[in-house]
Amino acid sequence: MPGDVVITVADLPARAGRGEPGRDLPPEIMQALCAALDGVEPGEFKTAVQIAIDTGRRPEEIVRLPLDCLTRDRDGKAVLVYDNRKAARDRRRLPVGEDTAAVIIAQQARVTARFPGTPAGELALLPTPLRTPSGRKPASISWLENRHRAWAGSLGPLTTRDGTPFDPAKIVPYAYRHTYAQRHADGGVPVDVLAQLMDHKHLDQ
Repeated sequence: MPGDVVITVADLPARAGRGEPGRDLPPEIMQALCAALDGVEPGEFKTAVQIAIDTGRRPEEIVRLPLDCLTRDRDGKAVLVYDNRKAARDRRRLPVGEDTAAVIIAQQARVTARFPGTPAGELALLPTPLRTPSGRKPASISWLENRHRAWAGSLGPLTTRDGTPFDPAKIVPYAYRHTYAQRHADGGVPVDVLAQLMDHKHLDQ
């Protein structure tokens, strides 16, 4: 290249983001997964999967939840506060059911008991399971994906309603987001409301 050619940071291609693999999971597969999850010991992994199923948030949004991610609206109903990292929109609010709130509250209690010396406002809801003396560092998305892959693979053959084997490679954390959207669409939620629930700016996303 000629000596007068300069490449700046602006010329570098953007780093590829994580893909959004998977489609919605059939109801019978979801039933099998939820039943199997009941046998998982309480901890960060089980909590992460429960939140993913209940809220449809992206895996990277879930692992980055702070301890104080649960609040209440003026009517006293539970609200999840999270950062939409893909769209760079922070402090998003999603109404959640009391069952989901109970999962989060139980996890908050485990974390505060495990890290009593760290101020609650600095704790992660899902601290990394690796050596972490303070509880400030959140679990990684790679940890969640790898742990989920191992768990799903340990369940043995899963079949659809007609007896067809279901490909375990399709059972990924992001599939819960598709399943959440499809569940609400099947329930008759209007497309504009669904876009708000998914935190999409446009209806065709």
